[in-house]
Amino acid sequence: MKKEYDFSKGKKVTPNRVDPSPKIMISIRMDTVVLSALKEEAEQLEIGYQTLIANILGRHVGTQSSSIEERLLKKILDRLNQMDKSKNKKARPA
Repeated sequence: MKKEYDFSKGKKVTPNRVDPSPKIMISIRMDTVVLSALKEEAEQLEIGYQTLIANILGRHVGTQSSSIEERLLKKILDRLNQMDKSKNKKARPA
């Protein structure tokens, strides 16, 4: 490590993103099937799964507009219903 550093050519940078509503960290327990489906959907959409979950919850409580989120939610619910139906078919004796 140097004893002195030259900052005379340094530039002051301002953050380009200011979040007006800071997020908080929470812990949540979720069925593995649901989480897997959400992660798959998020991967297809090339977004983070936590972002997807936040968008879905935001739509549910009415803090986000219905555009892409509405279509995503419908797609996810359809997929979860399909998974649930196939799971129930396998669980029932023939």
